[in-house]
Amino acid sequence: MDNSTLNKINNCLNIVLDFKSTNEQRKEAEKYLQLIKDDPKSPIYGYYLALRNNNQNNEARHFGINMIINAVSYKWNEKTYTDNERNELRRMALDLLKETGGILEEANYIKEKIVILIVEIAKRSWPNEWTDFDAMLRSLYNKDRNTQQLVLLIYRNLAQEVYLDEICSIPELRKKQIASGLIAVSSSAKVLLNRYDYFQQHPENVTKEQIAEMEIMVQMVRGDYTNEGWLIRFVNTLENYKEQYLINKMNNNDIELQQLEQLIVNLLDTLSAFIKWVIFESLDDINILPKLTSMLVQDFSYKIKKATLECAYVLVSRNFHINNEERNKLLFNPLFDGDGLNNILNFWISLYDVSNISIQQLQQIQNSKNLTEDNYKLLLNISEVNFV
Repeated sequence: MDNSTLNKINNCLNIVLDFKSTNEQRKEAEKYLQLIKDDPKSPIYGYYLALRNNNQNNEARHFGINMIINAVSYKWNEKTYTDNERNELRRMALDLLKETGGILEEANYIKEKIVILIVEIAKRSWPNEWTDFDAMLRSLYNKDRNTQQLVLLIYRNLAQEVYLDEICSIPELRKKQIASGLIAVSSSAKVLLNRYDYFQQHPENVTKEQIAEMEIMVQMVRGDYTNEGWLIRFVNTLENYKEQYLINKMNNNDIELQQLEQLIVNLLDTLSAFIKWVIFESLDDINILPKLTSMLVQDFSYKIKKATLECAYVLVSRNFHINNEERNKLLFNPLFDGDGLNNILNFWISLYDVSNISIQQLQQIQNSKNLTEDNYKLLLNISEVNFV
């Protein structure tokens, strides 16, 4: 490792960030930092700077991750790097993920940069080349809360870019490949194999393109027929953390509550990024709406309830274009046959800090009682969720 180069990078970063620096000094420092990004060894320098154990400050770590992102973004497809070197870039990215600090300890902008790095690599090589990507993320998801949070952010960002962003930088062919990969890993092996059997038995009802996409998905789960898929995995984790949150709320364990709040919000945000496009059978597997409406009447924080309502909004605004039975099964049945509507009404009433009143009384209170700012925002959120 060239220590003189690392020292110069740090010195230039200090100059750029020091308000006492002159414009000329800052301009020269920025020029050097831009040039070093184009150095063939920039990922090596960036990796050293970004590693948490190397005791660099967050500004240096952030710049180091940017150096690797720059290499991936502009040199990956130009064959600047050999296959072995691209594998090394993947290893670097995963090392940074594994080494992330605690949920409340690590700066959010460092975590987001690591997520962006891994997503940029995945956009260029998964599922075709980076074949063990999902298996590694599953392992890291189960490792500890720190890596679990980053895995959630990775899948959220990847799903948003492929399915939800109006402007997407991914070439169309790669986008289709990644989309097929996301459907495969989000669904249980059972759901995929059942759908594959249906395609085989009813070829008149599907297109050749759909059959080709299903072949790719089934190949991804072969040899892993017990895989539950990310949707079920996310919901099981959510149920576990909900219970832990409520227990710690009673015990006034503030540090634990802060961690659990972040994780629950991350889980709900990631589910929101998935629910819009996953296949119906996978949504049916998780029975998500009753879980969401019950959260509204439990002792969760404002941030959690806001994320819950946003997730519910995505679900009810989904286009169930095949038949009404799907909509009935996922939305109407949980609302009318279970506690869904009661939970929504009780949540609405709770925003006014009252209880055990009729709808007519609520109308009077709405006209006479001021809401707190947070409760007003939640009221706007629930008003946007058109359940029927």
